[in-house]
Amino acid sequence: MLKTNATINFIAKLPINHNLSDDFGFMKKYLNYQHQTPVIQNFKNTNVSNNCVIFKNFKINPDSCITSEIYQRYCQNYKFFLKYFFPQFSPAKKIIHVANEYYSNFFHWHEILQKIILLKEQNILKDSLIILPSKAKKIKFIIESLKLIGIDDKDLIFIKKKSYLRVRDLFFVNHRGLDFDLINRLRDHLRMAIKSSQINYGDKIYISRAKQKLRFVENEKKVLEILEKYNFKKVIMEDHSYQEQLSICANAKYLVAPHGAGITNIITMVKNSSVLELSSKKNEDFERDYLIMANMLEINYFYQKCQFGKNSLIFDSHHASIDVDCDMLEKNIKIMLEKKYD
Repeated sequence: MLKTNATINFIAKLPINHNLSDDFGFMKKYLNYQHQTPVIQNFKNTNVSNNCVIFKNFKINPDSCITSEIYQRYCQNYKFFLKYFFPQFSPAKKIIHVANEYYSNFFHWHEILQKIILLKEQNILKDSLIILPSKAKKIKFIIESLKLIGIDDKDLIFIKKKSYLRVRDLFFVNHRGLDFDLINRLRDHLRMAIKSSQINYGDKIYISRAKQKLRFVENEKKVLEILEKYNFKKVIMEDHSYQEQLSICANAKYLVAPHGAGITNIITMVKNSSVLELSSKKNEDFERDYLIMANMLEINYFYQKCQFGKNSLIFDSHHASIDVDCDMLEKNIKIMLEKKYD
């Protein structure tokens, strides 16, 4: 069992196309990704709430809270304990706790899948049940992804809304974020699991958010005119199952997409493939999730800043639709395809 905890400093690279713009200097502060190595902890006679928080005798385990701010908020009053007042009793099996309050987010769910891979390799999943909030059973990508790595319904136990589970023997993976070794081992597991899938859009794909109300590309028609010149094919990920999404990206060498959950599917792309993220993020709002993920997977990462779309429902960095500079897009595509950066 893993009990030691070490600090890892993973240093990412600037986007491959950073020389095209002087505006990429702001990213330098995001390149150092510091995280702790995962630790597997064992607790006896404790409780887990429906929102994935461990507590006992009115004391909350800070490591089970997704941020220190959330932990402090829960500790400030007793509302947390009043909210979760219907106990469920766990069976005699070991209970595995890997989730957190971000579990329903597609990207963050893959951080959780890393932990399950670790537990499989440590042989801790045998004769145990993985605990999840009841809402998780209705989220297709959660159930489908678990089945891909060998976790069936019989291996799960769900906590009802406004309830908590009393656990005799709890195994908790104390880790947040991405881990270099684990994310690569997760890629290996997923690529092996989808080998039999036949769906293939070719080696150049564009993930469209045309069916979304937020962060879609307003001038997508012009964007597609450029991409189709270079044989990119449009994919709407919502039209495909989780396994199909992974298969599409496993066959791709080049991926272009606006910022959003779909980019997470680079998890099955091979090393030295390439991804271009289109984003309207202001410098101070930059989210480095895909920069770090791509670097850990040794995928070439490109980035293009875009303007807010005029038809945005909400004009901020997190929700606005985008207008893509097509001249800059073509420059980035040419650099990506030339592969002189190898």
